Amino acid sequence: MEQPSEFTLCLPGDPVPKGRPRVYNGHAMTPKRTVRAEERLFAEFRLKYPQAKPYQCPVRLEAEFWM
Repeated sequence: MEQPSEFTLCLPGDPVPKGRPRVYNGHAMTPKRTVRAEERLFAEFRLKYPQAKPYQCPVRLEAEFWM
């Protein structure tokens, strides 16, 4: 199966800004809220596109937020 050239994903809910990593004892820790938001986005993408493979080239991303 050929990979599509365009993916579309609708993720309902409030947008979550990416939190700044904090450094403790020389180790960077990503905020839990950011980790949960990234995991949710990835899980929703995998549900819609289970066979998609990572691209090995530059990509363009467009995002629309409705408030």
